[in-house]
Amino acid sequence: MASDRPDAGIVVAVAEENRAILRRMRRTRSRSCDGQTVWLGDIAQKRVALVRSGMGTTRAETAARALLAALAPRTIMALGFCVGISEWVGPADVVVAEYVVDWPDFPGETDHDTARAILQPDPALLDAARRLAEPPDDPEARPRRVRATVGGILSVDHLVQTTAVKGYHGPRAARCRAIDMESAGVGRAATESGVPWIAIRAVTDTLEEDLPLSFEAFMTGSGDVSRTRVLAAALRQPGLTPALVRLARQSLRAAANLARFAEELLAAT
Repeated sequence: MASDRPDAGIVVAVAEENRAILRRMRRTRSRSCDGQTVWLGDIAQKRVALVRSGMGTTRAETAARALLAALAPRTIMALGFCVGISEWVGPADVVVAEYVVDWPDFPGETDHDTARAILQPDPALLDAARRLAEPPDDPEARPRRVRATVGGILSVDHLVQTTAVKGYHGPRAARCRAIDMESAGVGRAATESGVPWIAIRAVTDTLEEDLPLSFEAFMTGSGDVSRTRVLAAALRQPGLTPALVRLARQSLRAAANLARFAEELLAAT
């Protein structure tokens, strides 16, 4: 296994994230891993194994555990989209997790108002990512190609789609920059396996934006969003089209920035 052992395992949730990472990969091939497709290839001269888990904490944790068991990557990355909940982040910005707050409850589900855990990424990976996120020391240097920030990520187990729900999570997310659904699952799996990990997300929508549709209604059994059903909904409600187009564009920019930052981090570690 030693010669085939990946330098990094990458867990993403949805097709847009997956495609963006695959565009950066060279000598790509695929194999089955515990019923899931894993893409193997090179990014920045590092061997990587990429798996798409579908959305949600449980799916992400399951995919990460399968990847760790089958291929034993030296490090693991939770890459994907997030909701920006800080004035410091805007659409398509990258957020590097300084820590991940594992807080699964949906509003009203339980009376518990505490996090399940605070998960800490690997210090060496975090330091390398922080250096990439900081502005260059030389004022004459070319600006960073990707706007990035470092801060906490609140990881929940449900889609956060409206400004009202984002506002509900605000007090819980003190000092957090973003909300996602997968980082806690990947972080738990990696931490329990003793494998260095990091979570890096890219913003698709901000605190002030409602999503144009309730995307949970368009989820497939694999935890992705059915683009065909979303298109059908847009045809039935043409007024949604501008917001859907804006979200699609922001998602494509976010995915591209996410993949670029991940490649830069792999090159730096």
